[in-house]
Amino acid sequence: MTSIEFFRLYQAGQTDDRMDYVEWAPLLRMRENLLRRLQLLTGESVA
Repeated sequence: MTSIEFFRLYQAGQTDDRMDYVEWAPLLRMRENLLRRLQLLTGESVA
């Protein structure tokens, strides 16, 4: 499953409480925050 698929399911409450999932969600949030910060600092769009 991709991170995008996972996060959509996670936010909809459609995942179980596996430790992998519990750890994956905050890592994805951190990634998004870092990408936003990078975009602000560089003025560029990042994927």
